[in-house]
Amino acid sequence: MLNTNCNIVPDVATDGIWVSQTRSNGNNQANVPSFVYLDNTGYVVYNSGEGDMLYNLNGSLGSGLAINNEGDMLVVNDGNGELQFFGLDWADVDGDLTPQLTPKYSYLADSRRNDGTSHNNYIYQITFDYAGNMIATGNKLGVYSM
Repeated sequence: MLNTNCNIVPDVATDGIWVSQTRSNGNNQANVPSFVYLDNTGYVVYNSGEGDMLYNLNGSLGSGLAINNEGDMLVVNDGNGELQFFGLDWADVDGDLTPQLTPKYSYLADSRRNDGTSHNNYIYQITFDYAGNMIATGNKLGVYSM
């Protein structure tokens, strides 16, 4: 990852990790992706700058990324400051457990509504609480009932 403002999110179901980085609008490419998934050997088995995700994600302002408690949904803040939600499934590809992401829905955070986004639409951290509510922060704290 070339940029600062990275997040490292463990995936306890697979023993792998997700790593996201700040990428502005239009900057999610294979050589500098918005996020990657590494298996428990450190091998990158998913790159958001390749395949269909190239058309489904245009960046990652603030590098905010999280997996819900059930492990079946990934959320990332895109290059417009819009929270993008993806269904998360796993497939065995040549013996490697590989994530399969499917667009679900999106939500445009707005600092004027006291959402978690900052004035420049960055979201730096996202997590889910025990009840499944999503919590996101830029320079404000947003709590979203899921």
